[in-house]
Amino acid sequence: MRDLSDLADGELVQMFRDGGSDHAFEQLLERYVRLIRSWTRRYWTAYRIADYGDLEQEAHIAFLSAVQSYDDAQSSFFGFAQLCVNRRLQSVVKSAGRPKNAPPGGMLALCGTVSGSDDDERDLMEAVPNPAACDPLNLAVSRDAVRRMWGVARSSLSELELEVFRRRAGGASYQEVAAELGVSAKSVDNAVMRARRKLRRFMADEREIQAVPVKEDEIA
Repeated sequence: MRDLSDLADGELVQMFRDGGSDHAFEQLLERYVRLIRSWTRRYWTAYRIADYGDLEQEAHIAFLSAVQSYDDAQSSFFGFAQLCVNRRLQSVVKSAGRPKNAPPGGMLALCGTVSGSDDDERDLMEAVPNPAACDPLNLAVSRDAVRRMWGVARSSLSELELEVFRRRAGGASYQEVAAELGVSAKSVDNAVMRARRKLRRFMADEREIQAVPVKEDEIA
């Protein structure tokens, strides 16, 4: 079996869409998780008109939607994911109230190059405002957090919550999800709220864990 880290983004997307490979999606999210958080943080810092946890979840939903709807004939996955996430964040900001400031220009990116991003590979070290974000220890913590997040999702979300989440991420409306699953729109809304509460607790715990300094003798 090929090492997933050697595969291009487009290949991982295809693996996930063909067979629902959690490992393929984990690899994609591992590559982009810090970028997603950076986008979210920029909008949160600029507008402060939505709960940060909700905004971060919306960004992750948009990323999953990008994976599900990506067409490699149109653009690189990197560019498409950027577009999807930023559009979702802009939509959330707009629905929460008209911003006082213009949208933040530019975008933050992963350290080094975007490995496996087809023809969109580039040197992005200068775009990262915090050099600590590229520290190997921080990247290892990020990878571990991705694995824990999927463990939490699989163990704590009900079958209905997972199915609702996947369909909503794919762009389906509450009414469309309800019709597909044979439940009421209210049940869909309740499932979304329950899933958000569970994942919000995980994200809060992760932020607390990452805020605790690690001593050198603890990682030696």
